[in-house]
Amino acid sequence: MNLIERIKYRKTNEYQDYKKVLEANKKDIERFALYYKDTRAKLDDAIKKGDDAKLIKNLTTDLQRWYYDYQKSILESNFIRPNSKEEIDKRDTLGDIFPKELLNILGSDSNLRFHGTPIYFAKEIIKSGTISSSADRFAGYIHSTDESGYFSASTIDSLSRTINFFTDFASYNRCLPCGVLFVLNEKEGDSELRSRSQMHNIDFKKNPEQLAGIVCTDEVKNMVIKWCNEYNMDSTKVFSYYEFLEYAKENDLENNKQRLY
Repeated sequence: MNLIERIKYRKTNEYQDYKKVLEANKKDIERFALYYKDTRAKLDDAIKKGDDAKLIKNLTTDLQRWYYDYQKSILESNFIRPNSKEEIDKRDTLGDIFPKELLNILGSDSNLRFHGTPIYFAKEIIKSGTISSSADRFAGYIHSTDESGYFSASTIDSLSRTINFFTDFASYNRCLPCGVLFVLNEKEGDSELRSRSQMHNIDFKKNPEQLAGIVCTDEVKNMVIKWCNEYNMDSTKVFSYYEFLEYAKENDLENNKQRLY
């Protein structure tokens, strides 16, 4: 892109949206850092004074929340980039087609499980080699409904919700790439958690057979492969959405899995 093209591009709606999101993210980081600092001081003072246990508990929860929001905003800042109409259109198509096609391939009785996560948390999962609840990652803070020891994981019947909400397909509103879908095999005790859309925490270093696939958009596929190679996860399990549909057609995923039962 030459100088004239760059000048024209910076006047586009896409670039202006990107600048606004960058500024909003910067303000969020500053705001959450301030909230955390203020709450930390209040908590220390309450503990020093021996205040009511309920007050201390509430301040502790607030502190965990601000730490979570601060860390989340920091991680987001590493992936903010301008949108494009073409990329957003691809998301809309994928969000509609993929869950339906995979359901047709696997059938409604599939035992595979699905965990959708934003792109910035996907890197943290690959880096740590684990999927766990926010309570385990953020000093007891429960961000959704997952208590310590469990994380959210849908079945094939509820995959559409996971794709469109938890895999962050609408993150173009924040100028972020789509998130990542982890396709998982169950271990002992997980089948009983299906009605709660949960699984026990996973450590891929101990149980690599639980990873059936890492599904992402073409935009981030090479980046996800790079993370896997860097942090010793199986990069051959990384697929684009359409690649995974073909892989599922050609392989009996239900019988290939190695359960821990």
